[in-house]
Amino acid sequence: MTINAERLLFLADFLDRVPPQHFSINIVVTRDATVEEFSKLLEHPDQDCKSAGCAMGWCPVAFPKLFRYGDRGIHLIGKEPIDEYQTYEAICEAFGITVREAYNLFEPSRYLSPCFPSDVATKIRKFVKGKVGDVADLQNRGGDLVDRRPDHYGVLTNP
Repeated sequence: MTINAERLLFLADFLDRVPPQHFSINIVVTRDATVEEFSKLLEHPDQDCKSAGCAMGWCPVAFPKLFRYGDRGIHLIGKEPIDEYQTYEAICEAFGITVREAYNLFEPSRYLSPCFPSDVATKIRKFVKGKVGDVADLQNRGGDLVDRRPDHYGVLTNP
């Protein structure tokens, strides 16, 4: 399995923009979520809609062409879930990481409370650096991090 460092680093940058009041490490999403609704929270973080999501729960907003919200978590677009571990399966496939690595990055028990989006973003960056070196090394090997526009993966909002 080859790690998709560009996607992981894009997620880390995206998490830096997630309002802390709409982030919860303990649940994928708080209720039936839509990409449009969660995208509005980036523009209007003081909106009192009682919606929150963990880093995985924000993936359909960060990568709307890759992930979608489903019955019990998130799915990859075009791929039906096969069991209750669908969210972790989607994360592993999209980011090219193992289940163990996914649990290390996204599992609530791996963080102190309170946990903020920036905590997960920092851990993702450290993980990628440990796997592939620093960003300059990745760029030198042909990574596309030079062009990390907000819409690079179809993000609906500007920073």
